[in-house]
Order: sequence, then structure tokens, then C-alpha cells
Amino acid sequence: MAAILSNPVALKRAFFICLVVGSLLNLINQWSAFFGDSQYQWLPGMLTFCVPFCVSLFTSWLASRGVRLISQKSLLFLRYIR
Repeated sequence: MAAILSNPVALKRAFFICLVVGSLLNLINQWSAFFGDSQYQWLPGMLTFCVPFCVSLFTSWLASRGVRLISQKSLLFLRYIR
């Protein structure tokens, strides 16, 4: 997981996903604060942006882990057939 946190491509992708998805979710969840008479709730608003960021990083980690496992299995298979 530490490799994903130091990967600038994964962090940049997670940041842009966080902005797009977080903005849409925030608009949906706090519609009455934006267009009605309710107050904006800051903690749920910030957490709304954190969730897509964390999900994107976790998905990147799973994908990199899967690629690593597939390459290891391929190497084992190649050794087996020789």
C-alpha cells in the first residue's frame, strides 16, 4: 500500500476522481444547503470528498497487486512448461 501512496500518477488520478465524484455527491447530499434554506454541514461535506479519494487509491492498490500476482503466476507457468 505504501507504494501506491508514493505513486504520483495514482495520487493525481485519485485527486481528480475525488473532485468530480465528491462534488456530485456533495451536491446530491446537501442540495437543500446549496439551493434551500438549510446550513451547509462541513464534516459530512469534507468526508464526501475523502471517500472517493480513498476508494480510488484502494482500487489502484488492488489493480497493482493483481498485475503483480498475474506476472508471478506467468513466470511459474513458464518455468513449469520448460
